Amino acid sequence: MICFTEKEGFGMPRTLDSIWETLETLSPDDQRQLRERLEESSARRAETTGMKAFHQALLASGLVKTIKKPRAGVTDQRHLIEVNGKPLSETIIEERR
Repeated sequence: MICFTEKEGFGMPRTLDSIWETLETLSPDDQRQLRERLEESSARRAETTGMKAFHQALLASGLVKTIKKPRAGVTDQRHLIEVNGKPLSETIIEERR
C-alpha cells in the first residue's frame, strides 16, 4: 500500500525505494498475487479508457447525444416464462410470410 505523509503532501508517495524494499520481502506466492492484481487493475483501466474513447467517438460523430451512466447496483434478472403452443420464433416467421 502506498502511504502518504503530511510533509510530502496529499498525492505524493513516500518513496518508490521504500515500496521496492517492501516488495523484496514478499514471498514468491505473494509476489505472484500482487502481479495478478496489478495486471487486473491495468486491464480494467485500459478497458475504461477504451470505453471512454468509444463514447467520445459516438458523441463526436453525432450518432448519440448523451451517454447515460449505468445505474449502480441494479442488475436485470430476467426470468424465463413458459409459453404453450409452438415456439414464438416460428409464429413470427409464419406471420412475416
